[in-house]
Amino acid sequence: MRHRCFVEDAGGQDRNGGIETDKFDSLCDHIMVEDQAGALVCSYRLMSIPSGAAIKASYSAQYYNLERLSHYPAPMLELGRFCVVPDVRDPDVLCIAWGMLAAIVDARSVGLLFGCSSFAGTDAAIYGQAFDLLAQRHQAPDQWHPDVKAPQVVEFGKNAQGVTDRAILDHAKAMAQVPMLLKTYLAMGGGAVIMR
Repeated sequence: MRHRCFVEDAGGQDRNGGIETDKFDSLCDHIMVEDQAGALVCSYRLMSIPSGAAIKASYSAQYYNLERLSHYPAPMLELGRFCVVPDVRDPDVLCIAWGMLAAIVDARSVGLLFGCSSFAGTDAAIYGQAFDLLAQRHQAPDQWHPDVKAPQVVEFGKNAQGVTDRAILDHAKAMAQVPMLLKTYLAMGGGAVIMR
């Protein structure tokens, strides 16, 4: 299912005989939701970060300097590879997936949930309004804000001349550009840092 969602549907080439995996899978708990027939319809993985000292082992640490989180005072969870089979339209699937996540957060006394979300493609210009919206309304708090360390980044919220705080011309259009997973993170109180 992950291969279909993250490779095939994104127009990528077949890898590993139709299996999408990475070195982080063995370090994570995997949550899977099946339909009544037993078919897998949703999955995601969770990496437990018991203290800030372990933050560098996370998937996100490949792309972000997470040093500010190294002193976070509570356990953390990194959410990754969240996907739903594209033709599944049953809202209960997401309710079950998010409900399980909430139960795990409570059971482990998690203080911070984090992860990565992607915009489709590599042309940042088409998402300008969304990036402006994220820059103005959804930045992570300064004391926990990660620094980007990936080689290619989009510094959102600024135009080519470095002007910030541009007016969001069409709020609905800007929100429509935000990927559904990121909208969900934001609805749960999340902040954003953008990289390419």
